[in-house]
Amino acid sequence: LAATYNGWVARLCAEGKEVCSRWAWGAVAMPEVPFTMSGYLDDSGAIVDEISGRLDEVRIYTRALSVTEIREAAGLAPAN
Repeated sequence: LAATYNGWVARLCAEGKEVCSRWAWGAVAMPEVPFTMSGYLDDSGAIVDEISGRLDEVRIYTRALSVTEIREAAGLAPAN
């Protein structure tokens, strides 16, 4: 599973294929609160976990990857 955002479009990929995208624009807000990959901050600022289990591998890039780059990073064969 991979998600990208290039400042204009948010994309979600599963098994190395884009499964959905949505126009979105603007900077990603990074407030002065803890960063979480598994949940969200509630109204009191506490982290509420939404994943029961473990994340196997997390990679954060400074730019949006293409679907081809996502496939390569995941070790998947090139798409036909």
